[in-house]
Amino acid sequence: MEGGKGHHKISQRMIESSRDLSFPAKTKRIVASVARYHKGALPKATHRSFTELSPADRGAVTRLSAILRVADGLDRTHRSVVVRLSAKVLPRRVRVRCVVRAAAEEERETALRKGDLFTDVFHRELSISCFRP
Repeated sequence: MEGGKGHHKISQRMIESSRDLSFPAKTKRIVASVARYHKGALPKATHRSFTELSPADRGAVTRLSAILRVADGLDRTHRSVVVRLSAKVLPRRVRVRCVVRAAAEEERETALRKGDLFTDVFHRELSISCFRP
C-alpha cells in the first residue's frame, strides 16, 4: 500500500501494533503519530492518539511532522532527484537549498505546498531552491 490512499493511517496502526519495533511505548507512540501526520490532516485535539501524548510530545510530533511533510514533498516523484540539501534558518525564513540530479520542479512545488504546517509551527516562511552542480 506504499503511497496509497490512507497509507499514513495504516502506517500509524502498523507502528503502534508492531511487536518487532523495540522502542519504548512512548517512543513508539511518537513515531506512529509522526507517520500519521506526514500527510493528510494536521494534528488535532480530536485525534485520540494525539491527545494521549503529553503536551511536550505533541509539540515534538507536530514539529517532526512539519519537517517530514517537506521532506516527503522533496521526494514526490520517488526518483531520488534531491541528492543533498542544506538549510539556513533566518529570522523570518528557512531557506532550503537542494542539489538535484535532474529537473525537480515537481518536488519543489510539492514541498512548498506541503510546507503549510512547517510555516505555522516554526513561524517562518519556507523557501526552496534547486540547482544542479
